[in-house]
Amino acid sequence: MLSSGSSHLFCFRIYEEIQKIEDNEFHYQEQTDPIEFVENICENMQLFPKQDFLTGDQLMFHYDPQVIETALSLLTPLRANLLLLSPENEGHCPLREKWFGTSYNYENIPEEWAQRWESDLKLNPDLHLPAENLFIGQLDLSRKMIL
Repeated sequence: MLSSGSSHLFCFRIYEEIQKIEDNEFHYQEQTDPIEFVENICENMQLFPKQDFLTGDQLMFHYDPQVIETALSLLTPLRANLLLLSPENEGHCPLREKWFGTSYNYENIPEEWAQRWESDLKLNPDLHLPAENLFIGQLDLSRKMIL
């Protein structure tokens, strides 16, 4: 996958991008109904330390590369969830989802596929983690003197 040095830089870049996006969303979010705002804070009081009551899980303050590396390590073919949508499946879906009555079926990945995926299968080079997003703006919320 990635070497230790490049892995740390890659993880930090991912963290920074997500942090910037969350920061922008937090500072430019639409004003909510006051009762919703209070309900959200009450919920946050059950889940977060005092200093995070207002932000909850909306902002990221602590970089932990192990969390990102663990998430990346779980992206393996055998942990995949394949969803096949096709009119050809009509009549082959005996199960029904309870809320909307949607027909569906599930089955294990065929053993032959699993063996191919575990072997030295050549990966499609178009499937990769994204490059740095240069279009994520960094907020500058400092006050400026206007003359």
